[in-house]
Amino acid sequence: MKMLKYLIAFLLISSLCWAFPPCPPTPSASSSTAGKVELATDAETFTGTSDSVVVTPGNLGVAGCLRDFKTANHTATGNITEAQIKANKWHTNNGASAEIDLTLPALSYTVSIVFIVQETQIIEINPPSGELFDLDGTDLDADDCIDTSAVVGDKIALTRMLIADGSTWRWSADTIRGVHSDTGASD
Repeated sequence: MKMLKYLIAFLLISSLCWAFPPCPPTPSASSSTAGKVELATDAETFTGTSDSVVVTPGNLGVAGCLRDFKTANHTATGNITEAQIKANKWHTNNGASAEIDLTLPALSYTVSIVFIVQETQIIEINPPSGELFDLDGTDLDADDCIDTSAVVGDKIALTRMLIADGSTWRWSADTIRGVHSDTGASD
């Protein structure tokens, strides 16, 4: 009797296989076709070395993309640390009661940050010692700083990049909104 139950179960299962053929293989996904994808590793996400894999929110956190929306409020003059750069995309003078002077670190990797004026005070941005800024396509003199306006809402984006010679790192500053000026060496 037990053997008969097993035989019936086997016949039912095998008939399902004949009645419902296996699904066709899932195609690879593309910009126009739904399908299976390969997930990016953290390293691929951080370096941006592959255009054939997809990222997840977890990868973006590792690469600094999601955490870039955090803000550092600077209320006093000082150095911006590498840890502050890695942890915060936006840097403001929120809460400052006077001009603040901030010095950027000498990093040897590409990163972008944005300074946003949130108080009617100037943010003076200083390059690492001995370095120069590229401000809106113009090289400033070594150690010259950039002053934002004191207009709330003005913004300037800074990107640490390797220049064309392939061995020199520089902070490139691009105006988003407002007027930002070369004011010579730090005051």
